[in-house]
Amino acid sequence: MKKEAELWGFLVHGREDEISGLFANFYAWGSHLGEAWHKAHAAALAEGVLDPVLMEACGWKSLDDVDHDEEFVRLAPDVYHIPENSLYPLNDPDPLFVPPAGVVPTKEDGDMEPPLQACFSLHEEKGHVITLAATKERLETTFSSALRLLPDAGRSHSLIISV
Repeated sequence: MKKEAELWGFLVHGREDEISGLFANFYAWGSHLGEAWHKAHAAALAEGVLDPVLMEACGWKSLDDVDHDEEFVRLAPDVYHIPENSLYPLNDPDPLFVPPAGVVPTKEDGDMEPPLQACFSLHEEKGHVITLAATKERLETTFSSALRLLPDAGRSHSLIISV
């Protein structure tokens, strides 16, 4: 029995060119998060997003539930895009924001036990910052797993865990 399709929204980070980074929103239907992301990733590449990376994923019931100011553009039978991208300079020596990268939750709220949620970022001078959200029951496992993610030497590290 084939699973019913789910709608996933994706915040994608990539580059417009050699000097401009971008954030873009894509929405795709799939039987699971991975299938939907595969479709959204292919659409991002087709739309000219260089090196697209998944930053955040969110499950939706329908496109009507998505809060947005612009119209969706249909890129494929089950892939949509909001065409307004947020651009920023890549070569800023003192960026105001360093985009995170890391683990993406795979379930909607209330669907089952909350997944591990983590964001990783690397700032050349400030080192690694890892932010985690975990349930009290998973705190010890989450903490020990996070320690294994940190490189051994060469940078300072920040580990932030909220319960």
